[in-house]
Amino acid sequence: MFTKTLYFVSIAIESMKYKAIADFIYSKLNSYLKNNKFEEHIDKNDIEMLTRDIQICKKLIDDRGEFEIRKTSDSAKSRVDYILGLKMD
Repeated sequence: MFTKTLYFVSIAIESMKYKAIADFIYSKLNSYLKNNKFEEHIDKNDIEMLTRDIQICKKLIDDRGEFEIRKTSDSAKSRVDYILGLKMD
């Protein structure tokens, strides 16, 4: 769950800087921003940095002004879901 949250939050922050965000990132973002439980083996410093990034992301969305939500093809969405669903060794 840590990796997925990290991915979505990082992409969202970068997207908001450019005033445009992919629709699948925007639609899943809320659930990832609310996540506060991660795997036990994740380093505490990594969790603190991700928590800080989540706060930045929330602030960018709250202070968002206007930004474009870009439509993404179903094939692009399914590729991302597939990649994020792969088991890590």
